[in-house]
Amino acid sequence: GRNRVGETPGIQHINERFGAWQVSLHEEQYGEPDGAALYYRIPLGAPRLPGLAEPSRPAVSTLDLASGLSAIFGDSARQSDAYGELARALRSGALNGGLANKMSLCNFVTPNVVRASEWLRALAPQELAHLVISNGRAETVDKGLRAIKFHRGEGAVAIAIGPVWGGESTAASRSLSFAQSHEENHFGWPTTTDPCEDMDRALSDARLAIEREGAERTLAMVIEPVYSLTGRAVPEAFWTRLRALADETGVPLVTLENTSAGYRSGRGAFRSSSLPITVDAMWWYPGGQTGFIFLSDALYVPDKLTLISTWDGDEVSMTRMLWESRLARGIPVGERATRMRRIAEGLGDVDGEGLYLSVRTPDDDATAGMLLDHGVRVGRAQDGAILLAPPLDISEAELSRLAEAAANVQGELAGGAL
Repeated sequence: GRNRVGETPGIQHINERFGAWQVSLHEEQYGEPDGAALYYRIPLGAPRLPGLAEPSRPAVSTLDLASGLSAIFGDSARQSDAYGELARALRSGALNGGLANKMSLCNFVTPNVVRASEWLRALAPQELAHLVISNGRAETVDKGLRAIKFHRGEGAVAIAIGPVWGGESTAASRSLSFAQSHEENHFGWPTTTDPCEDMDRALSDARLAIEREGAERTLAMVIEPVYSLTGRAVPEAFWTRLRALADETGVPLVTLENTSAGYRSGRGAFRSSSLPITVDAMWWYPGGQTGFIFLSDALYVPDKLTLISTWDGDEVSMTRMLWESRLARGIPVGERATRMRRIAEGLGDVDGEGLYLSVRTPDDDATAGMLLDHGVRVGRAQDGAILLAPPLDISEAELSRLAEAAANVQGELAGGAL
């Protein structure tokens, strides 16, 4: 590690109590002529947290199909194999390094971080060979745009293709997530018509926005393969037309995969890998305090420390992602998603992909309420439609429970219509 001489006497004292010794002293550091940095080593052993007792597991009363994006394998009460493996790893101490380290990736690297980075490199779409790590949902948007701005110095505008949701805790994420006229859209960035509703108008909106702002001032066009807010999937025919517009104008095309990455789409680790086109960048927030920005060669930022950020929690969040995605890789997501879609079709019009679906019924409020009465909790889309976002390892038994609840709701709705 290192400490700034004269500025961190308390930290240096703690390090020395643990046996730290000086390795070297460097002058003219931190961009200042009088800035000195002391580099040291500490002979610390592997951290071991107190043993964790087996948690009590109350009976599951409600099937949660609303929280899968934040709770990848659901609640511990489900007693799923995937969650059980994560719990065993925590109790055995396998995750202790990340939990005990109060450091950030700008200062250190650990075996867990290396393994997670190698895993992401192996899974990344072929044309997106470079990775930038961020510290959360909104910062993924910020850093993703900053990486593009490194190459497009005049860029000041990002265009949301349809109802993109990138968070709301930074000005850039709010400006990408809210409509241009919304008071929370700090920069007044444009949002196009939803291509799921009108592909021609969405393309026309994008073209007009680029012409109005200027291609050189447009950082990127950002789109979600499956929209978080609506649960609708971008029509397959739209991709080639959007790629053609990007090629014509020179504006980079970015996919935001918060609802489709991590094997949730049922088409591999990332939906961007199976699209009929290539994209210039892909952003993914897997939860916790991390986020991943995959870049093409053209958008790679070679200057070191350009996109640095200093927060605690990097390692534990990356380790969590690594364990979760390794487990997810062996789950038959496609098969389970096909069955869930067939069940949902009995309730109404289904859209979305994989294990992130929307269902639009004649009365969404009534249907959602009746499903809850039968023990199934669902999410709600921006327009009130039902959202199904189950744990990635939703079981056949849980799908059967959903099928039974859906059949009961269908019967009750049909009886009420007579």
